[in-house]
Amino acid sequence: MSCSSEEPRERHTSIHTRNSPGFLERLGETMGGMVVGVAIFFLSFYVLFTNEGRAIRTSSSLDEGLSQVITLHPDVYVDPQNNGHLVHLSASLRTTQRNVEMYQWVEYQESRWLFYRPLLAGLIAAIALLPVLITHSRKTEKKHQ
Repeated sequence: MSCSSEEPRERHTSIHTRNSPGFLERLGETMGGMVVGVAIFFLSFYVLFTNEGRAIRTSSSLDEGLSQVITLHPDVYVDPQNNGHLVHLSASLRTTQRNVEMYQWVEYQESRWLFYRPLLAGLIAAIALLPVLITHSRKTEKKHQ
């Protein structure tokens, strides 16, 4: 290979090789994901059966309450015979008027940070302008010399 004067004489060539992993290496890399997937699969069965068990208990409790409920008519007065029993009553509702009072207070908080904040901002601005002031003073010193 001849080298012309237009081409650079020194060239850097880099060769990158990448070994393709074998079957066992790939299987080992995916084993963690596989284990997590299987664990989540079996956990989903536990969650499903637990949820269904709660739904069955709730349904049986509601059925039991429905079988024991005593329906009252609106014109019936309080009957001590119904004490401790589950009762159902349907009637128009009358409410009493209540006066409600509400209190509110305002809380004030004072922070010393608010006092020092402008001073800190001025200090930061002075530090930021310091290089500009130094170069300006050097230029004026050179002019006077």
